[in-house]
Amino acid sequence: MARVASRPDFARALARWVAAQDPGALEAEHEVQRRERFFSLSVQAGGVFLKGRLDRVAGETLRVALDAMGQYGDQTRSPGQASADALAMLA
Repeated sequence: MARVASRPDFARALARWVAAQDPGALEAEHEVQRRERFFSLSVQAGGVFLKGRLDRVAGETLRVALDAMGQYGDQTRSPGQASADALAMLA
């Protein structure tokens, strides 16, 4: 599978396989991620700065939403700029 799948697809498939082998460990890891989550937004002279950590479920949900909003054929922006624009549109 690793030779035919993209890196993210392979990582997701591997995570599903690991979860099937030891579901209790996956739940414990998710609880740790939930306890360590945070988000901050600070307004500074140069703009607004974001910092945070999400658990895998919340992070994947945000990634999918940003990807969906950021893809409308504009090749003039970097991926980071497209993500920033998508986040602003979500707000």
